[in-house]
Amino acid sequence: GRSITVSEEVTPILGESGQFSHLVVVHDDITAQLEANNRLHWLATHDSLTGLTNRATFKEVLEHEIARLDRNHQSLAVHFIDLDGFKEINDSLGHQAGDELLKMVADLLQECARKSDLVSRFGGDEFAVLQIDTKDNEHVRLFTDRLLSVLNQRLQFGDNVAPCRASIGIALHPLDEATTNDAEALLDAADIALYEAKRHAPGSYVIYSSELGSRARDRIKLIDELEDALRDNQFSIAYQPQLDLVNHRISGLEALVRWQHPERGIISPAHFIPIAEESGLIMSLGRWIMNAVCNQAYQWQQAGLLQDRKIAINLSALQFRDPGFPDEVFEILKRTGLLPNALDLEITETALMESRHVYSTMDALHAEGVGFSVDDFGTGYSSMLYLKRMPIRQLKIDKEFTINCMKNTNDAEIVRAIIELAHNLKLTAIAEGVETAEHASKIREMGCDYAQGFYYSRPVDGVTCEKLLRHGLGPVGDAQQLY
Repeated sequence: GRSITVSEEVTPILGESGQFSHLVVVHDDITAQLEANNRLHWLATHDSLTGLTNRATFKEVLEHEIARLDRNHQSLAVHFIDLDGFKEINDSLGHQAGDELLKMVADLLQECARKSDLVSRFGGDEFAVLQIDTKDNEHVRLFTDRLLSVLNQRLQFGDNVAPCRASIGIALHPLDEATTNDAEALLDAADIALYEAKRHAPGSYVIYSSELGSRARDRIKLIDELEDALRDNQFSIAYQPQLDLVNHRISGLEALVRWQHPERGIISPAHFIPIAEESGLIMSLGRWIMNAVCNQAYQWQQAGLLQDRKIAINLSALQFRDPGFPDEVFEILKRTGLLPNALDLEITETALMESRHVYSTMDALHAEGVGFSVDDFGTGYSSMLYLKRMPIRQLKIDKEFTINCMKNTNDAEIVRAIIELAHNLKLTAIAEGVETAEHASKIREMGCDYAQGFYYSRPVDGVTCEKLLRHGLGPVGDAQQLY
């Protein structure tokens, strides 16, 4: 009552006279074997969770379609799709809920696509759609808008309801530059566009351009050069004094990393720090900075130059999220000999709110005497409850508010509110970006405790900084004239 597949082997049998006598036919049931082979082939070409084709199959189909469409002078589009915040859903609701969300996203993508299009899962929370025979760029944009409209909303998956948001990178064939227009080049271009979307416009899409490609190549080159710089010791530390606005003495220092590139000269931290964070090199760079600053600070401490002064080091959110970070700090302090109460760690309020290990990390370090400041305050979304519960000693007013407080009443009110908030929480406030006598007078009038900026001193090297610690600042208002 059922069909089977057999392998048939037929053997002729000869009689005594050598003439053909009869046949022996053996039928071997290979149904299970074929099903297993088919299953293995399916697993090799598909994603087992969602049933979509996988990356290898997508690339194979893409190569075929490029060749076919080139002959017919037609075009196509590759859409790379990444779910923003999927890790948080996975962590908070569990992997089973995460799997349910991925399956739902797969179904939604297939509903949006035409039968001629190909939807694939590349792994994790990354999907791809091959939009075949696109009429024009507007056709691509309309399709992408449809994808985003169905993905960027609250979705119900299993017993859970959670907001979903997707970013999309798009590459159009043929690419708008004189490069190899093969499948690999198109996939790389879509990946670059996705990176740009996630970095600057999460929840939207970016279409690849030659300018994006050039920036991506520069980024890759800079990552290689950062690795060389760490190996060849191309970094140095500059120190910017912080002034006590009551007694007009140096109250502390902020340590700032500098990169002296052998060919490009000085590269701004604003340029290379984000690249270091994105590539993960910030962990190695952060350790180098911590070692260098603590070594220098210990020498000043032994010479009696720090006294009640603190030396501040900026932290990356990646460092703060590392559960092993407190032990790393303790090991460096022990090795260099610097007292923990001389060290102040600065982290932005946004990074502070995003870290899962915020309480345990801060409590462990604070218990040994390490201080904390919230950097760029006013630009993020701090909770007052967080500020009250965390062992923070100081709020740093973002320099944009300080610089604009003279000409913009809103900025002036923000500065005044931050100072009052700090004092109400029994914290101190320090204003960054004090560049003129007017700035200095204004923040002093508002009751700010400390200040730093070019009006008092530019960042200086260790030798010059030691002179400042010994003799104080030069005439206030002339940042270049230093004793």
